[in-house]
Amino acid sequence: ASGWESRPLAEFLDLLQQRLTSRPDVLAALLVIELSHGLAPGEFGNSGDDQIQKLAAERLEFVPRHARDMLARLDRSRFALFISDVSGPSHVKLAAHRVVSAFAIPLDLDSVQVLVRPRIGLATSPDQANTAAGLLHCAQVAVTKASSGGGISIYRAEMDAGERLARRMGPALRQAVALSELEVFFHPQ
Repeated sequence: ASGWESRPLAEFLDLLQQRLTSRPDVLAALLVIELSHGLAPGEFGNSGDDQIQKLAAERLEFVPRHARDMLARLDRSRFALFISDVSGPSHVKLAAHRVVSAFAIPLDLDSVQVLVRPRIGLATSPDQANTAAGLLHCAQVAVTKASSGGGISIYRAEMDAGERLARRMGPALRQAVALSELEVFFHPQ
């Protein structure tokens, strides 16, 4: 197994933060890659699910370009790819397309062909976030907006505007409920 597979998320974020801090003016990107294979969980047993993840991880190992790039497993079906020294948005999209291309050929699991489809969320630093946690958040928001089957989504601030509004309004609404300051009106149509 590769060393990055077992790297704890905290360690990945620490390394990511170090790389962002050491070169704050250099454009970098984080891709969150969510893999789906359309099989029911456990269809091949736990060892089959593990084998699918291992084969998928091996495909992803060929995507990074430089030693400065990092690949980490976030959870069972999600990976993060940090790409340093990005020349611009087209460069980031090209890396995402390399990920999609890595899964164009189905995985071979005990003579069964398993088609894995990635969804990819992209975020850049320093444009969209300048901390590791912020960059990861932006890429995770973007991956939820990507369509399945090779969908690629680049983070835009309006993508999580609803979440920001809920964080801002939540405490005020809880206080209004606690103080009985809300009135409910029903308007039949």
